Amino acid sequence: MPYSARVLVICGEERPRENLCATLEARGYETLSASTKQDAFNLARSHHPDVAVIRPGTGGVTADMAGELATHLKSLDSVIRYPVIMLGDRSTASAGIEARIAYAYHDMQLFNRIESLVRLDTMGRELKRRITTLSNFGVKDLAPFDPSIDLAHVKILIVGDANIQYSEIEKILAADGAEITAALNPSTAQDYMSAETFDAVILNIDGNASDLLSLSETMRRNPSLYNVPVIAVTELANLGPPEEAYRDGVTDILTLPLVAEELQKRVETLVREARFRNALQDVYAQSRHTFTNDALTGLFTYGFLRAHIEKVVVDSIDTNQDLSVAFFDIQGMSQINKTHGFGIGDSIIRQVGSMMGTLVRGEDIPARYGGAEFALILPNTPYDIAQTVMQRITGVINNTLFPSATKDDSITVTLKSGLASLWPGETGFSLLNKARKEAKTP
Repeated sequence: MPYSARVLVICGEERPRENLCATLEARGYETLSASTKQDAFNLARSHHPDVAVIRPGTGGVTADMAGELATHLKSLDSVIRYPVIMLGDRSTASAGIEARIAYAYHDMQLFNRIESLVRLDTMGRELKRRITTLSNFGVKDLAPFDPSIDLAHVKILIVGDANIQYSEIEKILAADGAEITAALNPSTAQDYMSAETFDAVILNIDGNASDLLSLSETMRRNPSLYNVPVIAVTELANLGPPEEAYRDGVTDILTLPLVAEELQKRVETLVREARFRNALQDVYAQSRHTFTNDALTGLFTYGFLRAHIEKVVVDSIDTNQDLSVAFFDIQGMSQINKTHGFGIGDSIIRQVGSMMGTLVRGEDIPARYGGAEFALILPNTPYDIAQTVMQRITGVINNTLFPSATKDDSITVTLKSGLASLWPGETGFSLLNKARKEAKTP
């Protein structure tokens, strides 16, 4: 799911800076433009950008100061990590930079990097809030999150022909200590991935790309493989339109000839992101507690929801980020209970809550509001994207057949929904009420 993002573009040359801002704005991002180091510092302090993109050039921003800019930008916020991306040629220094993209890159490569880093930042913010709220409910046994990510024992799956190109990829990554597994075709690769866990998959594309790209498409449909980075190594002539490869689920494209440092850095960056995300998810799983989770559905309780949403609202206002709340109401529960019994009614509420929990991101906050009502807090999510999420949830649940007391009968439910986004002057309570009122409107 896409994220809204405020991107600070730092470039000393006017035309490239304007072009980069225009590209990002066409994608739907808000941009802030800085031509000097001091401009960048001032904008970061006053506007809280989600991501900084640094483009060194012949103007007031050089590769030498990029690391200093990144260090300073990260120090301005208490978030676990401050995403900084540097654009540059293959020889550009990148010390202290979160991610680096070499020229010539495809726009989708930059968009993917921005959206991935923004998601990690959003997850980190929500985790800190969640631990605070849980502590207020007496949950004190949560292990603190450690943002340092161990990059030992990296496992890489290389898929494609065992040619000279493969040997070069293997040599470069093995020199960094990675454990390499080879699969000659997508079918074998899927067998390997069903048996063990890999930190990244590299598609060694030499010729027709369609078979290998089908593997990345399949991975994106598998919840357990959805976040595994996929890197395509190829000649662009063999790949076809890059946007199609990204649409098929490729995370990054590395064009030939191979540069050892570039391959190492890209794999390291993507593995670090994936492990960071997995570490966050582990802490999220630990946050489930009998004090704050509904016994029937496993979702957060109304009490947790009411306490937590006020913290989310304050943070959203302070950082000028979007916030949306969706509300859901199972229609006709009294009739279902009357016709099929309260046991079946509870079973439907349990299953709807469980389904809702699996259809949202880890940083979203799904809660049972009460009875057959549910609420969902969506941090850093504008109205249009939240509407897509809400429609997906209602679409899945409204098309599900729930079992009844008899084998030959099934029950369908109608999940009615409402949506509200944060406006100035609102509280968490008023935002919840606004979404609930929309869901209750005939």
